[in-house]
Amino acid sequence: VVDGFLAQRRLNSELGDTLSRLRNLQAGKVVVSVGDGFVDSFINHVMKRVSEHYPDVLIEIKTGIYYPREPHEMVASDEVDIAITYGPISDPRLVVHSFERGPLCALVAPSHALAGHERVSVSELLQHKLIFLPDVSGSQQFVNALFGAAGQPATPAYRCNLHSVSRRMASAGIGVSFMT
Repeated sequence: VVDGFLAQRRLNSELGDTLSRLRNLQAGKVVVSVGDGFVDSFINHVMKRVSEHYPDVLIEIKTGIYYPREPHEMVASDEVDIAITYGPISDPRLVVHSFERGPLCALVAPSHALAGHERVSVSELLQHKLIFLPDVSGSQQFVNALFGAAGQPATPAYRCNLHSVSRRMASAGIGVSFMT
């Protein structure tokens, strides 16, 4: 938990520093593509601080179904200034700052059988309906690798394309979703 907190704090600091590099920009616009799994953290920690320090800078956030392209592709094609996303990106056109997000968490409703567990094994997860993201998602690749390393490939009961939707499905008691 402590490592996860420190990693999250480091992430928030790095994102704030990246936006702060634009400190000479007293007015204008910065366009940021934020992967769905990072939206809450970005708004609550980075955006809040930047908006207080730079009130005349318009920050446009692009994420979700209206901007279905990968965030790093949006940077490479000059559609956005900064992208915050998950997964290994090896594009020579981009400057990438990597960091660890923290442990993989299984998300379930408070009434779910796994809700009281601090740790859950792969075999325990396989006994429940799983909610997966598309295989191209960095976090889904991590989930797939976890099941693969355990020699127990998983078949999802549900699949959706946004972390926010998978979280809501898990909260409703429909199944188990995953986030870092």
